[in-house]
Amino acid sequence: MSWEGFKKAVSRASGQITVKSADKVLDKDYDMEERRYKTLQKAGTDIQKDTKGYLDSLRAVTASEVAIAEIVNNLYEDARSAGGYNVGGYYLQAVQEYDQETVKQLDGPFRETVLDPITKFAVNYQELKENYN
Repeated sequence: MSWEGFKKAVSRASGQITVKSADKVLDKDYDMEERRYKTLQKAGTDIQKDTKGYLDSLRAVTASEVAIAEIVNNLYEDARSAGGYNVGGYYLQAVQEYDQETVKQLDGPFRETVLDPITKFAVNYQELKENYN
């Protein structure tokens, strides 16, 4: 390469460097708002999963309580047949009433006031991500 060619390459390189650095825009406010948006999106998704998990756990616990009450009822069946009290039956009845009434009454309002709004909130972020990426 001749001296003239080298000088030409150096002058072009500085122009290319200037163009590449000009393509990058530094906007601190945008970066801060983007971080806040991503944090809010992650928090919304996490709380949606946690609230769904809470409702599923509540159902699982009450189902386990009913199963335990059935086992206790079977254990006390010998005492009942010997003329004793129906302790296992009373316990089973109480747990079944709790499962049918209390938990079922909690399920609807919890979905309506907590789970559905959080799900809508999280879906908004998914739609924004799909539409603007």
